[in-house]
Amino acid sequence: MKTDQKNTPARPMDIRAFAEKHRFKPEKDACGDPLIAGKHGDIGEYDDSRLCACFWGTDASKTRNRRIRATADAHIGQLIQRGDDEAQFAFDPADPVAAQWFIRSLEVCPKRVISIEHRERLHRLSEAHSPIRKRPQSAPGASVEARTEGEARTGQVRA
Repeated sequence: MKTDQKNTPARPMDIRAFAEKHRFKPEKDACGDPLIAGKHGDIGEYDDSRLCACFWGTDASKTRNRRIRATADAHIGQLIQRGDDEAQFAFDPADPVAAQWFIRSLEVCPKRVISIEHRERLHRLSEAHSPIRKRPQSAPGASVEARTEGEARTGQVRA
């Protein structure tokens, strides 16, 4: 008996699936829970079907307060908690309007993806412009004449 994929209920999107879809790198907070960090807050899990967007900061910010007010006025997500300079909204990650709103409001940046050729070129450039050049080490038991004057006095060979 074949199962029709159209009749199967869709699984709710969790934080990892949301991060993969939008090319974000999930991190872990102090408790070990996954979250997606942004410039003005972070996105974490709220319940089985929704995510939580947290606006927070270290100091009072007119920009952050304006973003919180605009989110509340637009009725994009459900306001869960409101503090002096912070707020939490629950939203459906499958809703593209809400997802883009919170990604832009929190200024979450996607992880950078570079090609293998670009990575190799950066590696070659970093080696070519490295300020520390590796000197060949003298073999154990090498004569004192092969060492520099300072090494001969101290007995230490620099790597």
